[in-house]
Amino acid sequence: MADLSIAYTLDEALSTLGFGSFQGLVLAYAGPGWIADSMEIMLLSFVGPAVKSEWGLTSSEESLITTVVFAGMIVGAYSWGLVSDTYGRKKSLLGMAIVSAGAGVLSALSPNYIWLVVLRWMVGIGLGGGHVFTSWFLEFVPTANRGTWMIVFSTFWSVGTVLEAAVAWILLYWYLPRRVGKVSWGKFCSSDFASIRSLYSSIIPSSQRMKLRKLGSKIFTAAKLQIIMPSLGWRWLLGLSTLPCFVLLLFYVLIPETPRYLCNKGRTSEAQAVLEKVATLNGTKLPPGILVSDHLTDGNEFALLEDTHLLTSCKKKTKESGTSSSPLVLFSPKLIRTTFLLWIVYFGNTFSYYGIVLLTSELSSEQSTCSSRAVLSGNSQDSSLYINVFITSLAEFPGLVLSAIIVDKVGRKFSMAIMLLLGFVLLLPLVSQQGEILITASLFGARMFISASFTIACIYAPEVYPTSIRSTGVGIATAIGRIGGMICPLVAISLVSNCHQTAAIILFEVIVVVVGLCVTIFPFETMGRELSDSVPLSNSNVIT
Repeated sequence: MADLSIAYTLDEALSTLGFGSFQGLVLAYAGPGWIADSMEIMLLSFVGPAVKSEWGLTSSEESLITTVVFAGMIVGAYSWGLVSDTYGRKKSLLGMAIVSAGAGVLSALSPNYIWLVVLRWMVGIGLGGGHVFTSWFLEFVPTANRGTWMIVFSTFWSVGTVLEAAVAWILLYWYLPRRVGKVSWGKFCSSDFASIRSLYSSIIPSSQRMKLRKLGSKIFTAAKLQIIMPSLGWRWLLGLSTLPCFVLLLFYVLIPETPRYLCNKGRTSEAQAVLEKVATLNGTKLPPGILVSDHLTDGNEFALLEDTHLLTSCKKKTKESGTSSSPLVLFSPKLIRTTFLLWIVYFGNTFSYYGIVLLTSELSSEQSTCSSRAVLSGNSQDSSLYINVFITSLAEFPGLVLSAIIVDKVGRKFSMAIMLLLGFVLLLPLVSQQGEILITASLFGARMFISASFTIACIYAPEVYPTSIRSTGVGIATAIGRIGGMICPLVAISLVSNCHQTAAIILFEVIVVVVGLCVTIFPFETMGRELSDSVPLSNSNVIT
């Protein structure tokens, strides 16, 4: 029986239980959610050009396919955050998976452009709640190495980008008739058909008949692929990209609600039951005493206290300060500065990240058009596009490794500043036109550091907001960031396509500088700080 004279908080319980098998299972579920999000984002680089080619779209219509996804994300980011803070992380995850999977499959079956745009907008609504996976996983992780484990979680995003690039390369390049055995449809010309007619018009020996049958079979196969595969390539890409969402639906019944959310809603007994499952799977024991919610303490939740006792007297937990879960708390004196700075950081990071992703495809396809060099052959350009996107997608892994090494040593703010500075430097060579190797190398390095900065920002935001408004706060910041994602195609596609590469790169550089300045003036450093459950309404606790 628990000792009622002493109590422990949720952070103390998680620190005692440690990171073990239970958190590993949580990571295994949250990971596919992050993969699904990144795959759907990455395919935007490939679907637009493929649909444009098949349906004869204008550049504006092509850009709209990307823009509506981000428009949906703006709606979804706030909506799913509100659902998460009101009804629970678990219910929010279910809704997101249903919308993303259903709309994703239907968009693969779109009969025309209008249906495709509407359904991709719905996919964006589902994807908009991807930040809830971050909050859900974060609330199970002990404070000690929280930054490192959140970087490990972010690795799934990079896995999704590489996987999507590989799938697109296979479906949209190799199987859009580039090769059919050793015969390509493009190799057949009028002389080939003249030869066939000549064979038919003459007396054909038996030895020639077999050759004719083989030649006819190859022609038929090539023609069939030429007609069918262009319409199946991007559809299969959209369909296969929904598989992680179906994995989420399949295993949904096994996932728990976070004990932090349960405590915040006063459902302490349910939170206790979840912690007991954690202890069982991790092979550890809960601290003695009873579990109490952190928001029952009278301490300053935003002060970075060096001295924290593992177990505290129950009598010290009985004075409750006023709390609120209203989104208006984001604009309270405690949080208003952090909120506005986070909005700028999310906007700039999203704009820069997706800008680099889109620049990879645009510079690969437009470099020869805007330069004085000879125009490459069609096949070489297509091959270069997929190779460059695939290579730059791999860039995120070394960035994540570097982030994991420093994020729990030098802090979130300094880590982001370092990554942004290095990303700025590596984008500089692209102010002028460069060779293909230097373009790929610069984009590789810039994406490595900008994606790392974005990853750390996605760790910082849920850490700095309390449980009562965590998903809502991060959701609104994410929605602001998606506006950057909507504007980005206009820059990456329009400016670069119109041979204004220098203007596009300068704009990206200015945004990176602004984000870096905002990072340096964040009021809080969250490294090593316990997660808070609510914001006290008393002004006496406000840090100025």
